[in-house]
Parts: sequence; C-alpha cells; structure tokens
Amino acid sequence: MITLLFVMAALSQADALFTGTVPAEIPTFSVSISGSAPFYAAMRIGGEWVRDRNQEIKSTQEVEFVPDIPGRTAEVVRSSMRRAEINYEAPAMRRERLANIWKSMGYVMMETAAGWSPVKEEDIQLAERSQTMVEELEKRLYPEAGTPSAAASTLTPEETKSGGLSTSALWGMRGAIVLLGLAAAGGLYYRFRSS
Repeated sequence: MITLLFVMAALSQADALFTGTVPAEIPTFSVSISGSAPFYAAMRIGGEWVRDRNQEIKSTQEVEFVPDIPGRTAEVVRSSMRRAEINYEAPAMRRERLANIWKSMGYVMMETAAGWSPVKEEDIQLAERSQTMVEELEKRLYPEAGTPSAAASTLTPEETKSGGLSTSALWGMRGAIVLLGLAAAGGLYYRFRSS
C-alpha cells in the first residue's frame, strides 16, 4: 500500500510537463506530412494510441497524428503513412522540448504541495512582493520583537490572566453545570415515573 502511494506521488510529479492531449507514456514523433513543416505528435490508429515506437505500420494505413502541445488541445491531423515522414523523439528530448515550451509561455516548473506544477513567473514575483509586504507590516506592528509570535510570548502570566477567570471559578462553574444537569434529569425522572 505504501509502495503504491510512493509510485503515485512520483508519477503525479513527473506528469506536470505532460498536461496536453498526449499522455506521458505514449511515444512521440517528429512528423512531416508531404514535405510540410515538421511538428511533434503521437499517433493513433483506429482510436488506439501507438504505444510501441517500433510498431510496423503499413503505408496504406490511415493514421491520426495528435500534436503534443502542453496545456492545449490541437486539431488532430489524419493522413496515410505513405504521405508522412516520422522520426522518433526520445523521452528526454520530449521532456526538454516541453519544458522549453512552458518556459516560452512564461511559466516556471515549481514544486508545490501537489507535486511539480507550471507557475507563471509574474505570479511568483507577485507572491514574493506580497511576502515582503507582510514582513514589513509585521515589523511595523511589532517593532521590538519582529514577529507576532515572539511579541505574544513576552507577555507575563499576570497579563494573560487579567482578562480571564481564575481556575477555581472555572471549576465552580463546571460543577454547577453538572449539578443543574443532574437536577433536571432527576426532575424528569420523577415526573414521568408515575405515568
């Protein structure tokens, strides 16, 4: 069970780059159809992903090329293998290409509580700015201590007790509540006992 959790955590962290239409475990190829500009895509035949990069595909077979673009869904290109020229893209090259695409869109891969996620660079700058604003405000509010927790810990026991009740008063109130509850239960018992 614990091993499964570790495996799932590792997979969720690795999949942050692969948020497009093509799953992470599917091989991708550089595809050029009839001499057009090459693009990176995965292949589907009959609605099923081609999972083996060495799978033999007949030249007359109709293939769907699903473009591998992170964060977007692109239009599927259908063609016969006769018109397509494909070159396998290694997983490390795919990872690097996708990371560069995220970077060109203004994102940085950051480790978050949910694993690795793309985060806008300007969001990081805004978060850092807000953090410095909070620190400056804390310095103004608590000039001697620097932090609210340190300022709260400098209070003496007399200062913390002045607004509250003493321990004996609290125990007296608890005892009164218990006695009132017992009296109410006894009254209900005697009232409904005779019925």
